[in-house]
This record gives sequence, C-alpha cells and structure tokens, in this order.
Amino acid sequence: MALNTNKNGRIRSVNKLIDTTYDDSDATTIAATTFTIYTCPANCKSIMSLIMISNVSSGNADVEVEFNRSDTTTNNAHMHIVGDKTMATGDTITIASGNIVFESGDTLTATAEGSNTIHVDILATVEEFFLPVGG
Repeated sequence: MALNTNKNGRIRSVNKLIDTTYDDSDATTIAATTFTIYTCPANCKSIMSLIMISNVSSGNADVEVEFNRSDTTTNNAHMHIVGDKTMATGDTITIASGNIVFESGDTLTATAEGSNTIHVDILATVEEFFLPVGG
C-alpha cells in the first residue's frame, strides 16, 4: 500500500482549559499562568479563522490572548488580541471577523486570573498548510 504523499494541508480545532484554584487559606489571587493554545508546526504556515473564549467560572475572570512570533528579533514580536478583558460568569468572546497567519513556531497564548476558581475555555480553528522541506 502506497503512502499518501500529496497531503499538504488540514483543518483542525484546538482547545485548552485554563483552570486555576483560588487559595482560601491566604485570600490571595492565584498568580496568572500563561497557557499555549496553539503552536504552528515546523515546515508549516497556518491561518486561524476562529477564536472562542468562554468564562464558565463562578466569578469574573481577567483574560488576555496574545499572538507571538517565533522570530522575536522584530519589533512586532507579539500582539494582544484580547488585552486584560474582564469576563463575567457565562460571558463568551468570539473572534471570527478576520484571519491570523502563523508561520512555523508562532504561538497563540492565553492567560486568565481572578479572585475565585478560574475556569476559562478557549477554542481556535486553524487551517495548516505543510510546506515541502527545502522548497
């Protein structure tokens, strides 16, 4: 059986749960942790057409989403897509009005924090185009 060597692209959705627990013992906010939602694979370019963020926490969550270039030598190494947005319980943000182009190693990251247990879901849909090695 021959392998399919013509596969040059795919569409997929990636998702991540940002889940932190509030520490009642000292009544402090849990330090924000940055989670990687998507990393563009090697020998690939991709187009992200959808980002959905849902706060299913019991309280408010402060959310940031960033696009990060793997080439950090440029002045535009990162871009805030959502910048410190306070989302109430049940709030959803949908970003589908444009495309974000990723190159190999570029990432989409998210951070969420608050004064309660945080549970934020993020879903992104990307179309990946695999580039021939040396081509």
